[in-house]
Amino acid sequence: MKEEVTLLRKRVERAALMEALLIAEEEELASVEKVCEIAKKDMEVLDLLQKSFETTESVKSIEYETKFLCASAPFIKKSENTILDN
Repeated sequence: MKEEVTLLRKRVERAALMEALLIAEEEELASVEKVCEIAKKDMEVLDLLQKSFETTESVKSIEYETKFLCASAPFIKKSENTILDN
């Protein structure tokens, strides 16, 4: 009976360790997904800027389009010292 209890205790401990490992992996994946989402938004901004420079020299156009992208991405915080604030 003692052996069975010991084996069950070890199985429970292993299961707890596996659960902790899986939770950590899940959190890491969520973090990577957030980084990918931010990178996609950054690429949208860069594509927009490149397109604007190729087709027009209007700084106002770039300002409005960048503000639109920032408004559509709530996780982007407005900097206190931006060129667009002038």
